[in-house]
Amino acid sequence: MALRAGSIAMWWMVLSVPAFSQVRTSGIVVDSITFKSLPDVHVRIKGKPGGTVTTEQGHFSVSAAPFDTLTFSSIGYLPVSFPVLLDEEDIIILMSEDVTYLMPVIVTAPFVRSPLIKDKPVVMPRTPRASRLVTGSGIAFDYFSRAQRERRKLLRLIEANEKVRSYNQLVTDPEFKNEMVKRYVLTDDEYYNAIVTFNLTQITEVEYKTIAEVRSIMHSYFCRISSHCR
Repeated sequence: MALRAGSIAMWWMVLSVPAFSQVRTSGIVVDSITFKSLPDVHVRIKGKPGGTVTTEQGHFSVSAAPFDTLTFSSIGYLPVSFPVLLDEEDIIILMSEDVTYLMPVIVTAPFVRSPLIKDKPVVMPRTPRASRLVTGSGIAFDYFSRAQRERRKLLRLIEANEKVRSYNQLVTDPEFKNEMVKRYVLTDDEYYNAIVTFNLTQITEVEYKTIAEVRSIMHSYFCRISSHCR
C-alpha cells in the first residue's frame, strides 16, 4: 500500500511540472501596411485576467503557460490571436486596420439656379510639367513615402538578421564564450574586442551558415589571433 501511494505521488509530480511551467514571449506589434510600430495595444492571455500593453515603440513581453493563446487588440484594428508553444523572442505581430464599408447613400434635391451664379469662363486645362523622379545617383529621396521607407528599412533589418541567425545565437551563448576564453587564454575584453573586429571585417563568412559551420569558422578565427592556439 505504501509503494502504491509513493507511485501515485511521483506520477502527480510528473504531471504537475508542465502545468506550472512558464514561457516568455516578446516582440513588436506593427501595422500590416505601413509596418509602423503600434503603441498601447492590449496584450492578454485568453481566458485569464490581467495583461499588458505595448510601449511607445510597439514592444511587449509577457509570460504565459504552454498552449495558452495571446490576444492583441487595439481600437481601429482587427484583433489577432497568437498561440504560445515555446519561448518566442523578437516576433512581429501584424495588425490590420478594421475598415467598415457603408452602403452608398444618394441625396437628391430640386435644383434652383440663383441669379447670383454666373457662368465661369472657359479655362484651358494646364499641362503639368514633368518632374524628375530620378537623379544622377538613382531614385530621388522623396520618391517613397515615409511609411514605405520605414517598411523597406524593417524588411532589410529582418533579412540581415536572417543571414547571421546562427552566428548571433552562438556568440551570445555564455558557454561558447567561456569555451573560447579558456581554450585560447583570453580575457573578457580581448574576447569582446575580437568579436567586434570579426563583425567589421569577416561577418560575410558566417552568412546563412549552420551552428556547426559557424563554430568551426570562429575556432579558426580565434586560433589565428591567439598566441595560445593548440
